[in-house]
Amino acid sequence: MNKNISTIVLSTIFLISCGDNNNTTTPVNQTIDTNINIEDNNNSAILEEQNITKINTIINTQEQNTTNTTNNIDTGVNEDTTIKQEITDTKSLPSSVVLDVDNRVSQDEAVKLSPSNYTIPFISSSDKIRYLEAINEARAVARDCGEGVGFVAGADPLVWNDDLFKASYEHNYDMVNSIIFGHNGSGSSFDITGSKLSKTSNTEERIRNNNYLDDDKMVGVVEAGIGENLAGGYVSIDEAINGWVNSPLHCKNLMDSSFKEMGISKIKNPKFIEKDGKTIEYYWTHLFGYKNK
Repeated sequence: MNKNISTIVLSTIFLISCGDNNNTTTPVNQTIDTNINIEDNNNSAILEEQNITKINTIINTQEQNTTNTTNNIDTGVNEDTTIKQEITDTKSLPSSVVLDVDNRVSQDEAVKLSPSNYTIPFISSSDKIRYLEAINEARAVARDCGEGVGFVAGADPLVWNDDLFKASYEHNYDMVNSIIFGHNGSGSSFDITGSKLSKTSNTEERIRNNNYLDDDKMVGVVEAGIGENLAGGYVSIDEAINGWVNSPLHCKNLMDSSFKEMGISKIKNPKFIEKDGKTIEYYWTHLFGYKNK
């Protein structure tokens, strides 16, 4: 039986210091928006942020205080398990898609697939740990997040969540193939959740579609929340983090002590054209979540 829940969504979208609530089909173009910080490769420093979505159960809205320890943290990364791939016959995949020695599809290869062949890609344990370490190192340092947010104390480490990774990859897949940049899905066939719902997807719907808020995972939960940061053009996780912590609302999301789990996806755009000023080479979707019992 589905729980009856109420949601409050606050969304502010930024392209560095300005933005709107619509997806943009030309995320990087000096002639359109001079407030976007264009670096030498003409595709860096594009950011979007969606504030926390609070999900409170109507059945019981009482919050419980929990104590987290920074010692002996279980990162949620299991070296012996991988995300299940939803490919039934790899022979049916386009010849241009390269599989690894274990017949697994990476994010950069999976993004080339048509919606009819959509699959959850493989992400290595080493990548998970690398992303976690970089994010948690940033969260550990108290910082001034800037105008409208102010000083924020250091926060406890996050752990990896595969459901949040799947939702983050899904949105990257849509943005790359639909040539958009924003929190809402494209509403096209590349919007996997949107196609199921016959509408343009939003962050919460994609997270639900990828099972993070399934009933069996919400047993005993009295409050849950989610958040999303986007970035485009940054080559490394360190560069993406530097962009986020220097943008007030992205910084607020990244430093939010309510969040306990994360998943992050990085995709290299196979359609990128160097110096055309219109395409993004790298897409980042970073999802946060918590479930308090």
